[in-house]
Amino acid sequence: KEEKELFRLLYMRDRSKESISAKTDLGDQMEAQVQHNVGLCPESAALFHLEMWAYVHGIAAMGATGYLELEWDLISQMLLDSAVSGQGGLTMDAIKIERLTKKYKDITAVDNFSLTVKTGELISLLGVNGAGKTTTIKMLSCLTKPTGGNAFLHGNSILTDSSLVKSLIAVSPQETAVAPGLSAKENLELMCGVHGFSKEKQEEKIRDLSVLLDLNDILNKKAGKLSGGWQRRLSIAMALISEPKILFLDEPTLGLDVIARSELWELIRSLKGKITIVLTTHYMEEAEALSDRIGILKNGRLLAAGTAEELMQRAGTDD
Repeated sequence: KEEKELFRLLYMRDRSKESISAKTDLGDQMEAQVQHNVGLCPESAALFHLEMWAYVHGIAAMGATGYLELEWDLISQMLLDSAVSGQGGLTMDAIKIERLTKKYKDITAVDNFSLTVKTGELISLLGVNGAGKTTTIKMLSCLTKPTGGNAFLHGNSILTDSSLVKSLIAVSPQETAVAPGLSAKENLELMCGVHGFSKEKQEEKIRDLSVLLDLNDILNKKAGKLSGGWQRRLSIAMALISEPKILFLDEPTLGLDVIARSELWELIRSLKGKITIVLTTHYMEEAEALSDRIGILKNGRLLAAGTAEELMQRAGTDD
């Protein structure tokens, strides 16, 4: 009931933009960023975010002051819930890519790539080796700088806000990123230490991830002795330790046998809707089985994007 009341108050439009902007110097900054966060027209979106910011910080006299201590994460989740349920006409963008380009001397690895990914969506980037999939992931995760263009992850630019971007994401790379001489549990403990978790939180995270990813039977086994499928599963668990909002899975089933691939598919399906996922693959059946949408890349260019059904209709085939 309280969340619904807060949500109603946030939509109140009886205060002018100027009256709120005058009380905070963040007006211009928020207006510049807001179009990357909420799918509203610039005027309405700027007012909407200014109201939220002012309300949370007790600047605007909106009444019901007991709500002022609510955390931003709660409000963000309410907005996401509204977007998912279709209330209010909001759509939340997790990633907005604008003409992203990467050149290595005379080679263009990624060429004017533009795409929007909604919060909670699983999108697959499909293409052969050399199509630009991994280079795109490296730019979005701030591992390499683009030659041109930009991308915004939850409103944060990969060019100017790389620290914030890195705090929002996790990457499970092509090469399984585990320490082979440590046990599976020790690998998870290592990642908890990297993020400065307390002993209590460390134990909680390992317990929760072990249940989610079905790791309990292999926790005490050396990572280097695990099969490729289990190593990949452990690598994903290590990526999820930081509770990222966006997870990049780069060729997650590459080199796995049919059974291991099928089991990993089930794991990825279990994460859908809980986190935004960008998956790269060169297997069409994998993209079709897992994705909400598919982006097809060739020679660094995005040729088409849509659901599997939409792409098959455009290609004039059912196979």
